[in-house]
Amino acid sequence: MHIVQLKDRSAYRSNAYYLPDDRVIIDTGAGHIDYSRITALNSILLTHGHPDHIGGVAALSHTHNSTVYLHAADGEHVTFSYTPAWEQTLHCNGLTLHVLHTPGHSPGSVCFYEPSDKLLFAGDTVFGYGIVGRCDLPGSSIQQLRTSLQKLSQYDIHWIYSGHGRPLDNGNWHIQQAIQTIQSEAEDGLRT
Repeated sequence: MHIVQLKDRSAYRSNAYYLPDDRVIIDTGAGHIDYSRITALNSILLTHGHPDHIGGVAALSHTHNSTVYLHAADGEHVTFSYTPAWEQTLHCNGLTLHVLHTPGHSPGSVCFYEPSDKLLFAGDTVFGYGIVGRCDLPGSSIQQLRTSLQKLSQYDIHWIYSGHGRPLDNGNWHIQQAIQTIQSEAEDGLRT
C-alpha cells in the first residue's frame, strides 16, 4: 500500500495520510498542507472532528467533489456535509477499511483498520510509547479511552499511523504501553 504522509505546517503539526492508489485521504490537517500532490480524491476519512484534523476538508471536498466520512458524535460543530462513519467496513477503490469507534479523545473518535497490511490510522487515540490523546477536552473521557484501547488490543496491528508524529511499527506493543500508562495514572489518582 502506498501511503504519503502530509505534515501540517501549523503549530499543531498534525498528519494527513494520502493513499493515491485508492484516492483516499485520512484526516486533512489544520489546512496548512500543500495539497497539490493530491491529484485524485474520492473519499475524505476523518478520525475525529477537532480543527487540527478537519481544516482542509472544505477545500479538498470542493476541489475533488469527495465524500467526507465523520462519526456523527463529532459532527455537531462542523460546517461541512458528511456521511456518518459508524462501526462499519468501508470499501474505497479496492481498499477495505474497518471503522472502529474509539471514543475517549473525543466522543466521535474513530480509527481506520486495514487488515491485510495490519495498519491502524489512529488519529489522536494512540501515539507511541504509552502516549495517548488528550482527555481534558470537552467531551473527552479517560475511561472511554481505556475501553477503546482495550478494544484495539484485540486486533493484529503492525503499523500505527497517528494524527501527530511518525508512523510506528510494532503497533500492539504501543497500544499495550498506552493501556499501562492509563492504568498507572488511574492508580496514582486513587492514592492521592
